Amino acid sequence: MNKFKDWILSKIISEINKELSKQNKEIYLLLNEEFSIAREQRLNNTNKIVEISKQLDVVGRMLRSKGFN
Repeated sequence: MNKFKDWILSKIISEINKELSKQNKEIYLLLNEEFSIAREQRLNNTNKIVEISKQLDVVGRMLRSKGFN
């Protein structure tokens, strides 16, 4: 009887481990996708900051040349 119980338990544990492994892979893929999106957004934000800084520099130069200090 104990061997049968052990066999049943090992089958149940094996199935649980398979399901957890599958879920972990899915979570990993979702997190990887989210991090990719975050990296892309950060790059876009960095590019926008660079562009705005250039525009502010131009405006600052224009104001200084007109005597606004």
